[in-house]
Amino acid sequence: MKFKKVWHDSISFIKLIKTDHPNIIWIIVMGALAGAAGPFTQLFFYGRVLNKVVKGQYQECILDIIILLTAALILNLIKKACDQSVIVLREACADTIYLKTAEKAFTMEYEEFEKTETMDAIRRVQGGENSSGGISNQIQSIYILIEKGFSILFSLAFVISLFTHVKTDSRNFFSSIWSSLLIIVVFTVIFLISLKLSAISYKKFYEVEKKNQHLNSLGEYMLALMYNYQYGKDIRIYSMQGLLDHYLKSIMKNINSIFLKWSTTDGVYTGVIVLLTQLTSGLVYVILGGKAIYGVINIGEVFMYAGAILELTASIRSEIVEYNSFYYRTEYLNTYYEFINKPNSNYTGTLPIEKRSDGEYEFAFENVSFWYPGTSSKILDNINLTFKVGQKYAIVGKNGAGKTTLIKLLCRLYDPTEGRILLNGIDIKYYDYEEYTKVFSVVFQDFKLLALPLSDNLTIGETSEEEGQWKVLEKAGIRNRIESMPHKLNTQLYKNNGEGVEVSGGEAQKIAIARALYKDGPFVILDEPTAALDPIAEAEIYENFSTIVEGKTAIYISHRMSSCKFCDNIIVIDGGNISERGTHEKLLKENGIYASLYNAQAQYYA
Repeated sequence: MKFKKVWHDSISFIKLIKTDHPNIIWIIVMGALAGAAGPFTQLFFYGRVLNKVVKGQYQECILDIIILLTAALILNLIKKACDQSVIVLREACADTIYLKTAEKAFTMEYEEFEKTETMDAIRRVQGGENSSGGISNQIQSIYILIEKGFSILFSLAFVISLFTHVKTDSRNFFSSIWSSLLIIVVFTVIFLISLKLSAISYKKFYEVEKKNQHLNSLGEYMLALMYNYQYGKDIRIYSMQGLLDHYLKSIMKNINSIFLKWSTTDGVYTGVIVLLTQLTSGLVYVILGGKAIYGVINIGEVFMYAGAILELTASIRSEIVEYNSFYYRTEYLNTYYEFINKPNSNYTGTLPIEKRSDGEYEFAFENVSFWYPGTSSKILDNINLTFKVGQKYAIVGKNGAGKTTLIKLLCRLYDPTEGRILLNGIDIKYYDYEEYTKVFSVVFQDFKLLALPLSDNLTIGETSEEEGQWKVLEKAGIRNRIESMPHKLNTQLYKNNGEGVEVSGGEAQKIAIARALYKDGPFVILDEPTAALDPIAEAEIYENFSTIVEGKTAIYISHRMSSCKFCDNIIVIDGGNISERGTHEKLLKENGIYASLYNAQAQYYA
């Protein structure tokens, strides 16, 4: 069962690396064959030359030496060339897989990407790579396994030829077939015992690694804090050094204790394997010496067979160790194959989005309910709602009411559990996902800016005239600040990647608004867009909101009720339901949830 799984995982891994580097397997096979053939070519010709020297046939040795040197040179050149190619391809394959993983992470369903199981799988791979090697190491293991496999085959060919060196009429043990059979039997038994002991050792190592996954993750997190300047102020002001030092020492102590216990056990198993292989080597020398004494084989053949059998011993030992290393890595590296080839089952729509210069994109929620996978609590319950073209909407409600979830459904970050969402009368799941997302310009509550040049944050790497960038920065009220930066639009944000400029939370929020405006989607969504702004900057956003959205359909989510006055329609969500809707004046007269929230805030401004 174990071998079958390893074989299946090996094929998956090879498929993964062959896609962009189809020659790597042939290079590995050629290099492995040349590397394995080298020692046996030398043993064969050394034996021939030694026999001829013993017989005094010095002239006849010259041709053998020439063939030996030529073969050794050719095999060595092939091996060196393949070794160098594999070194380069190992890194290239690793980079290719990392890029494919990143591409998949960027394009897979957000609902799937956000799952705990997905994140745990990625963390498990990263932890495994840090402790036991990654893609590059796995390719090297394949190389070694194939090379040692060829070595074992060559060794067995030499050992089998021993069966031809018998005296059928002899009752002497060394002259009979039984001595050769004994070597085969002993090697088989030692191989099986070594394989079993090595498997037990690696099973324990795998268990240790599983136990250490959480400790390793926590340790890496703690170490990362040391180099992250953004935590520097809090660590110093709150004197966190002692707490972090305590955690680090405790983690290291536990990790070292677990590995010390495993290494002691592994040392015992390794010692037994080495002892058995050494005893086997001693037996080989005794049998070959006996065969030479009784004239079954000559001195050159003693040298040749002894070398071949010792090579067999070393190859078997290496094969076992490398096999178990390879097997262990497949446990986590196969996650790459599964992750990259995971189908995007929810992003199968193919309809193009109609390109409309009038921006008339109307959305409708029909009996939409939603609860997160694995839970039974409804976040949204039977929502029926239409967003009419060109109108400005405010969505309000208490924390956890479902406001942001509604936006996630609209943006297709999640699909409704029940009901459907329509764009111009067509279910949004039938639209091409990439085209669909172009409809929206969104500033999420937890937006992120990249530690890259400001221009790249705005244009997302597209070639653009600077005039358009300055225009949206002006609208967002951040142009003056950008003009004061050392490299203006080309200024690096944050210091994660070297010299950069730190921007405040309010400045970052304005840049995020500018990014949304630059995208120029016909449907604008602003989720708490002024949460980090000072009162003056916030007032400017409110006063210029109509200018900012320029007649587009807009949704504004906020906890500040005073900001809803400029909206055409206010939607109040409570407990996953639409409890109220209307204009600011209408909802105040109804004296419901909205009026309660508004009056609760207004008293502080009276």
